Amino acid sequence: MGQYRLRELVDRRTEGMWEGRDRLAKTLNTMVGESGEVDLVQLMEKLESRGFRISCSELLDVLKCTASGVRVRGSVLDVVVRGLSVRDRAIVMELLEKARKRGLEGSVLELLDRIRGRFGVKELMIVVEDLLRKFRTPAVLDFWIRAWNEVAKGKFKIPAYLSMTGKFIELSSKTAVRLGLSRGTVVRVEVPWSDKCFFGIVSTIEPMCRISIKGQLKNLIEFSGLRWDRILKEIERRGSIAWITIEDRGRAFFFGRVHTRGRLDIPVDLVDHLGRGVPIFLKLSNGKGKVIESVKVGTERIRVVAGREYRECYVQFKGLASGLYYVEAMNSKYYLSSLNELKMEFSGFKIALRDFEPIDPVRLGRYTFNIGKGVFEIGGVSLDSSISVDVFRNTLKGSVSVEGGGGDVELRMVRVFGSEPQVELRIKNEIYSLVRIEKYRTSYEGNAIDAYLLMLERRAGSRVRVRKVLFTPVRVYYQCTPMFHHLLSLRFPISPPDYRIYHPRLMEEEFAIGDKLLVNNVIGFEISRRLYQEICYWSTVKGKKGLGIIGESIINFLKEPILEFLSGEVGLPKEELSMNWRGTKKYGLEAPDFEIYHRGRVVAVIEVSLGKDLKAILHTHLIPEMSRRLTYDKFKDALGIVVGLEYSPTSPTLKMIFIIRDKSEMWMDRTRDLYGLLGW
Repeated sequence: MGQYRLRELVDRRTEGMWEGRDRLAKTLNTMVGESGEVDLVQLMEKLESRGFRISCSELLDVLKCTASGVRVRGSVLDVVVRGLSVRDRAIVMELLEKARKRGLEGSVLELLDRIRGRFGVKELMIVVEDLLRKFRTPAVLDFWIRAWNEVAKGKFKIPAYLSMTGKFIELSSKTAVRLGLSRGTVVRVEVPWSDKCFFGIVSTIEPMCRISIKGQLKNLIEFSGLRWDRILKEIERRGSIAWITIEDRGRAFFFGRVHTRGRLDIPVDLVDHLGRGVPIFLKLSNGKGKVIESVKVGTERIRVVAGREYRECYVQFKGLASGLYYVEAMNSKYYLSSLNELKMEFSGFKIALRDFEPIDPVRLGRYTFNIGKGVFEIGGVSLDSSISVDVFRNTLKGSVSVEGGGGDVELRMVRVFGSEPQVELRIKNEIYSLVRIEKYRTSYEGNAIDAYLLMLERRAGSRVRVRKVLFTPVRVYYQCTPMFHHLLSLRFPISPPDYRIYHPRLMEEEFAIGDKLLVNNVIGFEISRRLYQEICYWSTVKGKKGLGIIGESIINFLKEPILEFLSGEVGLPKEELSMNWRGTKKYGLEAPDFEIYHRGRVVAVIEVSLGKDLKAILHTHLIPEMSRRLTYDKFKDALGIVVGLEYSPTSPTLKMIFIIRDKSEMWMDRTRDLYGLLGW
């Protein structure tokens, strides 16, 4: 099993490496172009500005494959020392001179190239100064070069000596100062034979930086089921080495022992690192791989033994078996920063708690803390929420206040650690669970908004009580508020409308538009009740964009008879005409609703409008708009078509008029001709 897993990881790493090489090769092709010479230093700076982190040797390998005929100016050393100060450049040259005398110049330069390419100047100088000190003891020089080469393969970390007793590790005090270490700093410690890391505390800086690991190494050996004699053999084979990095503020890894009654001891050195008297998020895993999540507040006390005082910190678990656990501990700021989102799906609707903003914890009660802000989202509708934890009930909550219901009402998403999130309504001390969601479109202050009607229930024996809230982009309204009923009175359910027309009939209706146009006929037809409901809704809001989309959708449904009419009008085969629905801005100008093309040339443009007065639509919108449109060079040879649609405020019927303007700028009513092509 392990061999197959290893092969899979190697295949993934190899695949990712070749994908990066392909992307680099494409970028180099555009940079190099037709030039016969490139400067390595300038090329590397351009690549770094585009986000590439590679060594000079890797760059040369790719150049040989993609641009073998290009002459390269510069050397690996020029790339390594680029941008360094005079002092740093002198230190690098001193290291290379000492390496040359021992026949190690090539391996050291290759190492510096990899460190500079993968990390940066700060990390480069840490490696250079550390290797300079190691030249004083040539017997271990090869060992440290190999150690730094291991660093160059992954994340930057510092190799250090591991004591044979497993109580501390040591590194140079100058390296510690450059890293910013001081007494009491928490660092992360890794060893070569395990994938588990643990914490260490910097105890002294001079003359050597010593990091105490508080017996964590022996706990690691016990947790992994290893034996100390085997570890000694591993140390002899790989060397007495450990890797350290500065631990992120607010997080730590350690091995902790759970005693009777579920008491987990937390190292006292981590109390200030994680925070005193604040919620701590814990992930415990045992040797069998079982993970337990929880949030607790540590308890501190002073115990006196033989006249000496000892500080203790612990948290209490209920029903947790005794034994050794591997623990990841985080404070609330780090936990929320690393948490992407909490999400669930209910009846096809996506509900999420996201965009967390941590704050300093504020105690709200004996067991509850406010730890941040977030966004509570249902579908595409979102509201700001407060994020809190309950260390007694082991829950994380995102809450939104509800208007109405006596004041103490909130809608919240609750996650009990170790289970899936749930949505519930809290009314004082009563909890209602979500049972149904419906989506509605309604109007608020004249603007169209989406809203969600949530139905929640609480069961007590055979008795069931149901409560409703309306989740809107403005706020959440309780069922007893006037705004709840007002918004629902304007709503209609969201479902795809049917844009088909039914039972068309030609009706005589005569009216004049100015002195240029006399209308004689209109086409009357019926529409679905669902489409009529949507028209009535959009007629009540300020933005009329919805009416325009409905009108264009109806004309798009009549695409075939319109193309057949145009084919006879312009004398072109119908099969060679194409009708494109535009309706968006293009090149700073508003595009017409539809454009009809013949072999890439515009032969006609169509403007559509839906309203409650057909004569007003033609006089104030369609005819002036089309007259202006046909003055553009793109449309000067095109036929202009305007389609007016009038809805009835009392019944699901529409009237339609079809008018064209030819190249002689004459307006003509062609409604009867279009009716003859409908085919009903």
